[in-house]
Amino acid sequence: MENTNRHIRIKEYNYNQKETRNHNPKGEHNMKKLFTANRETGDIIEEVKSIEAGRELISRYEAEDKAEGTYEENFYDVVDEDHNSVL
Repeated sequence: MENTNRHIRIKEYNYNQKETRNHNPKGEHNMKKLFTANRETGDIIEEVKSIEAGRELISRYEAEDKAEGTYEENFYDVVDEDHNSVL
């Protein structure tokens, strides 16, 4: 319910400001929450504010994994709250 009210407020603000948005800015995903996740199991690791922020975190995770000798290519993903990949 909270997301619905937030969505309504955004629409009202845009209407009052006579502002229209045809698309999200590059790297932004405003409709659902985003998370970094384990690609194989879908386990959520951390919430992120944008796809780009998720990519940056994945780069850090991969650097740590390489240093520990546990790196696996494509192990991480950025997913929405329904666990759908957004990369």
